[in-house]
Amino acid sequence: MAKPEFMSKEPSELTEEELILVRDFQKKEEAFLEERERLKKSLEAELHKLQAGIVQSMEQFDERVLKLFHLKIRTEMAIHQEELKVLRLSRALLIEEEISIRVRQLNQLLENKKVEKVTHIIACVHCTEILYVVLHIETISLNRSCPRVIARSLNRCLLENPGKNRRLGFYLRKYG
Repeated sequence: MAKPEFMSKEPSELTEEELILVRDFQKKEEAFLEERERLKKSLEAELHKLQAGIVQSMEQFDERVLKLFHLKIRTEMAIHQEELKVLRLSRALLIEEEISIRVRQLNQLLENKKVEKVTHIIACVHCTEILYVVLHIETISLNRSCPRVIARSLNRCLLENPGKNRRLGFYLRKYG
């Protein structure tokens, strides 16, 4: 509000009309100041209300962010647990495969050893049979009483094991 020029004069120099205008101006000025004060208080109240709303919104936002953070932590923990399970299962499968390979190798080795042992036993049995026949022939030849028995034994042995031993053929020619 702008003051009229006559208000800068001394009150004794003012006219009646100017005094009335001065009083009206003062009333308007008081009403304006009261209105301004009332508006200021209402704006301050609204400011406090808005600040309280902002603080409340920030607290709610912080709570929501905290909940989401906890959810993220739980989710990552569950993911890492599942990854750990996968790694453990993979490790178990690898160990199982290694054991399976080792079992197959040991079974193959066992079969090879069995074949070697059976071959060795068969060779020993064959040698024992030959030795038995030779000893039997030598026993018979010492007795010299049964040339036909020697010939039959040698023939039977040669028929059962053809080409296995030259010594039997020698005895057959000698005593047969």
